[in-house]
Amino acid sequence: MTLYAAPSFSFGAPLPEPKTYLIAQSSNSISFRNSCSSPLEVAIYFKNLSGQWETKAWYSFSPDEKARLNGVDTRNRYLYYYAKATDGSGKVWSGNDTRQPISGRLYDMKKFDIGPRTVDYTHTLTCPAEQTTASDRELEALEGEVNSAKSALAPGFGLHATQLSEAQICAATARLVTTQHNLISSYRRRLGESPTPRPVAGQDCARDERVSQEQDRLIALYKRRLAR
Repeated sequence: MTLYAAPSFSFGAPLPEPKTYLIAQSSNSISFRNSCSSPLEVAIYFKNLSGQWETKAWYSFSPDEKARLNGVDTRNRYLYYYAKATDGSGKVWSGNDTRQPISGRLYDMKKFDIGPRTVDYTHTLTCPAEQTTASDRELEALEGEVNSAKSALAPGFGLHATQLSEAQICAATARLVTTQHNLISSYRRRLGESPTPRPVAGQDCARDERVSQEQDRLIALYKRRLAR
């Protein structure tokens, strides 16, 4: 029995097509195999049977699942893909061969070659272990920076407590806003979301306090999402 993966999004890409070569008159079907321990989603950029370049996204794959990409048939030898884990681990499969828009965001896609003859081609994805480790280290470092920035607002307790001046409190709050934003940006990247503009900090102390409180709520929200 053949399994078919269906995309949640599809549109025709208007950008100029890369150089490619036709392989045969009969069409070729494309399958993906997820040999990673994380569930993932795949977007693919391919030349359809009408000769037009088209992007389809997102095809979902559980760990160890293999399925044909429903609606992806081509006579072209080269195709492009972008894949991302959906478990919050930050795993990404990408490249610099073409950049295509999906729902208002550009994705760097990797080219793969199905060969000069017509086949039912299967492309296998394995876990990018080094990238995952680097992503984990980045998150750990950013979380540490946020904790340090919070500690600067309460530098002592009891007999050794330090009374901060208003200027010191404002400066520490502005730094906290910046470090919180950096952490939130890292969470968003791991979830495949676009970054948000950096908030202006250091000009209005009361506003910085409100922004910091809101960003604290966002951090807690993103932590829960990544833990799912």
